[in-house]
Amino acid sequence: MTKKSNNRFSSCITNLFFSPILIPFWILLFSFEIMNVILKAISLVLKVIFRIPLSTPASHRLQPLYELSGKDFENYLCDLFEKMGYTVKHKSIGVDQGADLVINKNDQDIVVQAKRHSYKVTNKAVQEAVAAIGYYRCHSAMVVTNSVFTEAAKELAVANGIDLIDGYELNRLIQKYLDK
Repeated sequence: MTKKSNNRFSSCITNLFFSPILIPFWILLFSFEIMNVILKAISLVLKVIFRIPLSTPASHRLQPLYELSGKDFENYLCDLFEKMGYTVKHKSIGVDQGADLVINKNDQDIVVQAKRHSYKVTNKAVQEAVAAIGYYRCHSAMVVTNSVFTEAAKELAVANGIDLIDGYELNRLIQKYLDK
């Protein structure tokens, strides 16, 4: 190709891509491509880090749970536990002594420490649940989060018989009891 034909080719390509008629098309196409990349990245983060299946109905995905206040998260858990057949005996008001909820099923009182976090829940939550068993005279305790637990929290829970419900398990329970 000669220099002159090269310039014509470049001119044709430039006119094709930057034609006033095609500019809205290119903007729309690239906008969708960028949004698609962003959505795939978010999906990957949720699947890998939080192990959250994204095939659940939109109304009960865990992502909106991050937007709830701590009290709204506790109220959400009340609804879930009631659907699971528990009776909610106590909801904390102010200082909770390690129990956001006390639930009962089969004459067994259970302390529930609710942790709505966007980061890993530490062993401090497990320590609070252990202390609450004696304070509220309960049989057992659980810590429920929309997130995940640190290894130290898991170890302490096993050593003290505390049940842990992470975001993955919470999502499963939501699908089973609230998505009917």
